[in-house]
Amino acid sequence: MKQLTSASVRRHHARRIKHLGHEPFHPVTSLTRTWLVFIDTSHGHATFGSDSQTPALKSLVADLTAELERLERNHQTEREINAGHDLAIRQLTHSWVCSSVPDSPFDPGIIFTDSHGTSRTTDLETDVVHFLGQWLDSDLAANLRASLAAEPWRGIAVLIADSNGPAEGMIRTLQEDDGTPVTPLTLPSEIDVVILIAGNYILDYDAVNGWQRREMKTLRIPPKVS
Repeated sequence: MKQLTSASVRRHHARRIKHLGHEPFHPVTSLTRTWLVFIDTSHGHATFGSDSQTPALKSLVADLTAELERLERNHQTEREINAGHDLAIRQLTHSWVCSSVPDSPFDPGIIFTDSHGTSRTTDLETDVVHFLGQWLDSDLAANLRASLAAEPWRGIAVLIADSNGPAEGMIRTLQEDDGTPVTPLTLPSEIDVVILIAGNYILDYDAVNGWQRREMKTLRIPPKVS
């Protein structure tokens, strides 16, 4: 079993909790306004590895506060300050979204929210078949192929697609298109069957039967009869 996820995004989430905590709002007494700031993690979502660049979080509050104080000094008379194109802000957050919130119910401070973009074609044959074929043929699947090579029977690869990473595009395409792929999946010699779990859907593939698709059903536990 292998999870298709991004080590970079997992690391970002762990560091966000460590350095920013669980709450999105951070009160900052030196500010006079409430600010909404997006942290863009698109680079992390675009790769399975851990070496992509995501915003540094350890000193983000302090560094961002200094820049927001500058903006408040320079735009004192403006009701709303849009700092999305400020280069210093973008360097810290990797995002174009940063603005003050007029008439905010919060005290002065910063509201952080994560954001990212996803690249996909919305075509099942590309977003599912081609995507999986590339992954199975890459070094990322080397351990999986090696473990299945030692199997005396059929090599069955179970893959779990995680939305925290490049597999998000595949999951979203499957959610929007209820069809079943028809393009044959090129399987490495060590793998005979692929079982893909993507969101609420399960897709099976082998060279004899081709693609099959079904939806996972929610298990309903009947109420206890007293």
